[in-house]
Amino acid sequence: MASPKVMEDGPSWNTQQFRNRLTVLSHATIIMTLVTVWLIQLIDVLQPLFIALGMYFVLKPGADFLSKKGFPLMLSYITMLMLAILIVLSAGFFAYQQTANFLDDEQRMDKYTEKLNGRWSDVKGMPLLGKSILDSGATVNGTLDEDLNSMGLLSEGSGLTDAMGVLLSSVGVFFITGVTVLFFLLFIIFEASLLPGRIERAYPGGASERVHMIRDQIEASVNTYVVVKTGVGFGTGVCAGIIMLAFGIDLWFTWALLTFLLNYVPYIGSLLATIPPLLLGFIL
Repeated sequence: MASPKVMEDGPSWNTQQFRNRLTVLSHATIIMTLVTVWLIQLIDVLQPLFIALGMYFVLKPGADFLSKKGFPLMLSYITMLMLAILIVLSAGFFAYQQTANFLDDEQRMDKYTEKLNGRWSDVKGMPLLGKSILDSGATVNGTLDEDLNSMGLLSEGSGLTDAMGVLLSSVGVFFITGVTVLFFLLFIIFEASLLPGRIERAYPGGASERVHMIRDQIEASVNTYVVVKTGVGFGTGVCAGIIMLAFGIDLWFTWALLTFLLNYVPYIGSLLATIPPLLLGFIL
């Protein structure tokens, strides 16, 4: 006898309510699909934009410090921007030269090839892993380049040295991306200096103070996160560079720079940065 009572007290569903909720769900699904497709299509534009936004928050604490010391706001941002460009170009040039010298040293590359083939032969001799590699198309006495070609991981006639050369030649793509990031960053800096006045005009009276307070809290939180992340990344990169230099790992500065940059990637960034030097250490 209690069952009808529970049914009466519970939420009542009818056909119209079901159709309304189904319509809302379908519209939300369509909108999310369109937004996802839009983000994928505009990745070439959005990626530099978000990088520029991150760089803005990296430069902002230094610009605010200079502004408190009496520098004009725009001059503070320009000073920090020039300093950042100088540091990035110097680090990038040093890493590029180190990598280019490494690839041009034929004697060292022959040494790496010999040791790498020896390690590859040892891996193929392992009980489980070696059997999987041989089943994938590798041969017992084949070199690493030959086995990777037969497994379809490298194009015919190319080797690991050629693959590294292709990777090095992609620096031009990063340069173009850097120019785009700089373009966006300049616009963000100009817009940031004009934002307080626009808030005053959009929210006259006491409402603008609350908007300013929320904006300041958000900026303070983001600034704290970026400063801490940058400091930790710099310390991690320096420690990694010193350790790799002490152990004689080639391209130590390049891997240290990669460690610093990948530290901005949460959770897995620092882990991924350890893979290339670990592989070099394993080969040597």
